[in-house]
Amino acid sequence: MEENYDSHLEDIEKFIEFINDLTTEIYYEHLMCNGKTLFQCGACYEFVKIIKEFFDIDNILIANDFCHCAFEYRGNYYDSLGIIKDKENFSIVTDDEMIYMEDRFGIHLKRYKIFETIIDEISRIEKVPYLPINFYENRERSKFKVKTNAYY
Repeated sequence: MEENYDSHLEDIEKFIEFINDLTTEIYYEHLMCNGKTLFQCGACYEFVKIIKEFFDIDNILIANDFCHCAFEYRGNYYDSLGIIKDKENFSIVTDDEMIYMEDRFGIHLKRYKIFETIIDEISRIEKVPYLPINFYENRERSKFKVKTNAYY
């Protein structure tokens, strides 16, 4: 059966909303911001890692000003707000930029263990909405899946 290209784009957009809503549910009381805002104000790299856990993204991207990251999926650029129209403001990360993002992005949020907490919460859901049909059959989870006692 041939995969529907448009269906996958719609699924990733719905999954982005799912991640934003789940993050809001977990962190709003402590951080007083919703998931979209959190992922726009320091936790963008955590967001990209979460998406990469579930979708085979094409590339991780960094903004030309080195203040934000996003991802490419099937030719479109995305962050927590959805499709990014300003593609020329992003480039594919280099190895050095990846190290920079890991070390510097969201440094003030590291204690909240956002990636680990969201992955832990998702692992408790029997069937996560909007994932590719074959996700549960054909994919091993990455090394990032951990259990955590994160702050929330």
